[in-house]
Amino acid sequence: MPLVIATGQAFLGRNLIIELTFGVILAKLVGQGLSLIPLIRILQLQTSTVHEEELQQARLEAAHAALAKVEEFAQANGVAISFLAHLRARYEQQIQRWSDQANDAEQESIAEQGITHQHICTEVIHA
Repeated sequence: MPLVIATGQAFLGRNLIIELTFGVILAKLVGQGLSLIPLIRILQLQTSTVHEEELQQARLEAAHAALAKVEEFAQANGVAISFLAHLRARYEQQIQRWSDQANDAEQESIAEQGITHQHICTEVIHA
């Protein structure tokens, strides 16, 4: 924003324009930020867990493949047994952790379905 116009005179209203621009930008950012959560609640938007489930399955398959490769190396000579034991324990731990997480997610899904089923039954009874 120039301080003076082409004729050399002061730019009248320059400070007002800057203040109004700043105020509009601030109001839009704050307004949108504060209204986002209530808008999501009103629209009843839910997050999708499909991506997380696919990622969980990929991690589990990768850990199984790595464990199979470790077992393959265990059959070969020249590989330190302590190192293989460390790798085997690490991948078995990952498989256990990711299997547990997958089971927990499945249990949550079953619980959510049960709540939905119960809600539908209640609505039918009241009808």
